[in-house]
Amino acid sequence: MIKPRVPKPRGFTLIEMLVVIAIIGILASMLLPTLARAMAKAKRIQCMSNLSQQGKALIMFSLDNDDRMPWQLTPSGQANHFGGNFSPDPGSVYAIRDLKRDVVTAKILWSPCDATREAANEQAVMDWKKFNTRDGKPIPNKALSYVFIQGGDFGRPSTILAATRNLSSADLVTAHWAGSDDEDEQGNPPPTAMTSLFAGQGQMVMADGSAKLCNDGDLSSAGMLVKPHIESVGGVTLGKASTRVLHGDGKTDQTERVLRGLTASLARAKEENKNVYLLFTGSDWCPPCMALEKTVLQHRLWTAFASEGLVIHICDFPINRGVNPDTERENDRLKASFGVQNFPTQIILNGETGKEIRRREGYTRGPVTPYVAWARGQ
Repeated sequence: MIKPRVPKPRGFTLIEMLVVIAIIGILASMLLPTLARAMAKAKRIQCMSNLSQQGKALIMFSLDNDDRMPWQLTPSGQANHFGGNFSPDPGSVYAIRDLKRDVVTAKILWSPCDATREAANEQAVMDWKKFNTRDGKPIPNKALSYVFIQGGDFGRPSTILAATRNLSSADLVTAHWAGSDDEDEQGNPPPTAMTSLFAGQGQMVMADGSAKLCNDGDLSSAGMLVKPHIESVGGVTLGKASTRVLHGDGKTDQTERVLRGLTASLARAKEENKNVYLLFTGSDWCPPCMALEKTVLQHRLWTAFASEGLVIHICDFPINRGVNPDTERENDRLKASFGVQNFPTQIILNGETGKEIRRREGYTRGPVTPYVAWARGQ
């Protein structure tokens, strides 16, 4: 009996395998760009989520502080939250105890679109419990991916609170979104560029708590978001909303600056071409000090002028509230150095030289305008 022949299994020929590989390569080349765009979009969405959480924390802070953002605090508020280390940069603001509680972790202060700052942020996550602005220990700004906008105001819902740091300048009117694909004449990327954001891409969070994916059409004085920001009214300031960007600049280490008390305030005043307003006060026991705070330093005319023309430095001597030992020693040293005998004492220092220009002791009831005129030197 003849056994039937069983056909041997036939394998792929080399040509067939090459054809299959070529087809797979073509499909991959079509799929990978789409996948890359999807991953980049996912990073931007996560970045926007981080900004949304920061916006909520800032709004909660303002609700607990008479509707004032950290950069709008009156002198007593600055003394309470910053001690003698007031600075409106993100590293100092997010190291405020109350904001740290709502932010929870340094992780949301870093954008997944910002790979160059990931390592520094991981270190900040590990050091989270050590940061405290009152103790002169801010978060290093090199660990953060976001900046504040000075005109951001809880009472003006259309204003911008914060944004990704890839703005090309420190003013929303003149800035565009710098991209990792941009190059200068030497072929270098912009200093503010973030690795996964291309030209014209950025994110913002508004004072109403909404976060947005943005493009260059949102910037400039006629931009879709900046124009309503400028033209907003209400809140705790007068006039058009400022478009100045508040960030930790790259010229000096913000941590080092904050640790130097009045020296830091003078350095900032020199950089910003301002004078220093130095106030010696007893915020929780001195009636004239409390009256000055309530009727002058919280007045809109004063805060509007001070935000543009002065760097505020508070030497507070409270009785019922503890003061960091380093701050207490610094305040005592300044009190002796300036020969302060009475509270409150207000001193204007030249931001360029640090020399005393004029001083005013005590508090006199009346309108706020004479105080503003005095601070202006009029």
